[in-house]
Amino acid sequence: MRTGLAAGFTVRSAMIGSVICCISARAEDEAPVELDSNSIWVEASAGQPVITSQAMLTFAVRTTTDSSNLKSPSSVSLRQLWNTQLGLGSPTNVIVGRLKGCACLCVQGHDAKQGLGGTVEALNDSGRLLWRSTSGTGRGIGAYLQWIDPGDDTDPLVASSFVICDTQQPGGARFLRASDGKLIREIHNVTHFGNNNSIVADLDGDDRSEFVYADQTTLTCFTLPDFQKRWQFDEGVRFCWSLPALADTNGNGRPEIIFGSEYNAGHSNSSMLAIDSTGKQVGRSDGHAEDLGSTPVFVADIDGDGENELLKVGLDLEHRQKQQWNHLYVFDMDGELKSRIEPGFTGIAVGDMDGDGHLEGVGLTNTRDGGHNGHREIRCIDLATGTVQWTTPVERAYLDTNSPIMADINGDGKLEAVVGTVE
Repeated sequence: MRTGLAAGFTVRSAMIGSVICCISARAEDEAPVELDSNSIWVEASAGQPVITSQAMLTFAVRTTTDSSNLKSPSSVSLRQLWNTQLGLGSPTNVIVGRLKGCACLCVQGHDAKQGLGGTVEALNDSGRLLWRSTSGTGRGIGAYLQWIDPGDDTDPLVASSFVICDTQQPGGARFLRASDGKLIREIHNVTHFGNNNSIVADLDGDDRSEFVYADQTTLTCFTLPDFQKRWQFDEGVRFCWSLPALADTNGNGRPEIIFGSEYNAGHSNSSMLAIDSTGKQVGRSDGHAEDLGSTPVFVADIDGDGENELLKVGLDLEHRQKQQWNHLYVFDMDGELKSRIEPGFTGIAVGDMDGDGHLEGVGLTNTRDGGHNGHREIRCIDLATGTVQWTTPVERAYLDTNSPIMADINGDGKLEAVVGTVE
């Protein structure tokens, strides 16, 4: 399947809001199954989507498409493969990993059986429950669920973040063995909340993966699989839901960690920062008026010149600056600001939709953090020129879903955009 860039890790970035209500999962002899606004679609192996709706999990495969009506979500039909009752309330995250060549689906939510707090349930590719693990009474679900493959033939892990309920005590993350759900390690934040996703990569070229964990004020690097603390960076870090990115910015063959911060240097002063594999700061750009700590960093060649840029959507957070438009910041790999584009949206999918060599950005206008512009629409913008390519009106927009995606939905070799809306 041809795909565009999506925010964060693939399975998290594929979340869709109420647009899923328009898509039916059906067998040939069954009536359509309507899905509510809490439904989630993620791409699993072999192009098979997973849909969760409240406490139900449906595994379905796309059967037919109508390429003549790409704007209609109902042009995609799904055939249900199985449906499983979960022991969870309000499932928030779904991830897909591989265990001995087979798919393993993990779902995170509140324990709906005994009130034991944030819970993870793992299922095989037939919908059978493999294991469930609860974080304990008084602990709620955190912001992310992540599949970690440490390498070296070590069993994969599932990282599940948690918060301490009814208090501001630091939360943390639990690391569960993916094969049986056994708790292997628990780490704690500096802050109450953790963050959206962390990084698993070989940062120093020693053929071993490191784990860089983000809470709201620190980035901490651990070795894998023993979770020995290697370094912690806390200079100018102020995250909300920011997702760090990896990119070799200086050509030394080793990736730097790049992230933005939210008003870390004052009311109207946010920063973009880069640190190396040892936790040393190697780049910083200050003085940006918008919140740069609540969106992902994208690394992409937007104009087809063979050189990557760093993309970061800024937020006029709750109209703090009273701007007409928020901005997408385009930096070169040295951290110099090249341009600012007025998107009006804060969640973005990136890809070349028209085949002209320029990348487009697509998103739904955010009337809270996207500026006082009065637009309620899905917008497509050429990221190289800032030109609006097209718009599609919607009835209502407030906080966008922050998770549009691009993919070749109908198999015609071209990218389509899938954007969640609000009711």
